[in-house]
Amino acid sequence: MAGLEIVMAPVSGELLEEYGRVPIAFTVDCRYRMGPKRVLEPVDPPWIKDYDAIRGEGPTRWAKRFDVENWVALSAFLDGHRVGGAVVAHRTEGLDMLRGRDDLACLWDLRVHPTHRREGIGTIDESAYPDFPEEAMLLFTTGL
Repeated sequence: MAGLEIVMAPVSGELLEEYGRVPIAFTVDCRYRMGPKRVLEPVDPPWIKDYDAIRGEGPTRWAKRFDVENWVALSAFLDGHRVGGAVVAHRTEGLDMLRGRDDLACLWDLRVHPTHRREGIGTIDESAYPDFPEEAMLLFTTGL
């Protein structure tokens, strides 16, 4: 996408405040019904899911709950404006998803501004970012 820049930086309080200005809320209008065959079915009525609206949640609270020293943010800017990003958690005691292992990382958060959703901002083409660390690319290309 022309004009899109991805910036990787360690997580800090200031970064999380800026990062959190991109809304994560989305409309739930369908769901998968699991079984022998996965079926996508509509939800009636649709509803809004907003993780940041949950008390005690949201980017500015993460550093209060976890040691984010080993976390990294990938911020997406389009023509100089923040339009989305992702936060990757790594080596974080108490984060059950990591199972206490140093060789795992998890995608903690992914958000794209509503006006730019469905434009490919939430995906990464690793050939477009040859300088990203191999570990970061593995996370996004294999879903580690």
